[in-house]
Amino acid sequence: MRQPHPPPRTSGFTLTEMVVAIVVVIALIALLVPSYVRATTAGFDAAARNCAVEIGKAASVYMAGHNNTLPTAPFNPNVLGGNVQEACADIRVMPYASPTARSGTEYAVYSWHDRGPAFFTSHPRGSGFFPFNRYDSYCGANGCVGTTYLGYEVYGL
Repeated sequence: MRQPHPPPRTSGFTLTEMVVAIVVVIALIALLVPSYVRATTAGFDAAARNCAVEIGKAASVYMAGHNNTLPTAPFNPNVLGGNVQEACADIRVMPYASPTARSGTEYAVYSWHDRGPAFFTSHPRGSGFFPFNRYDSYCGANGCVGTTYLGYEVYGL
């Protein structure tokens, strides 16, 4: 008697294997996308911070040579010299107030405190706004800090 042939075996993946593979791929993408976004915006954020630093330095030099005063507000940061012009190419310089949008064409300093200008900088392709104000009171997650150097930090939107 002839033995029956076993049923032909089909090659391929089961539904469970396919679902597991898709879940693994989605998990990897979810882990990698935020890193990629941070990496692509980091250079633009550094440019915005550098612009703020250069305006701060140039303002100090300007004030030292102009009886401790800055130009009448609002003033174009380019009056502070070539280093500012170079560092702030493509950078938004905005009034010192909470920014509400990433777009806009402002390029002026509208206010300052007794020790220098107060403004925000951002790059259109960056991830945040960077405040510059040498002395200011600031309330954040760790409570309020009065009259201290605020420095440069991301204001994410």
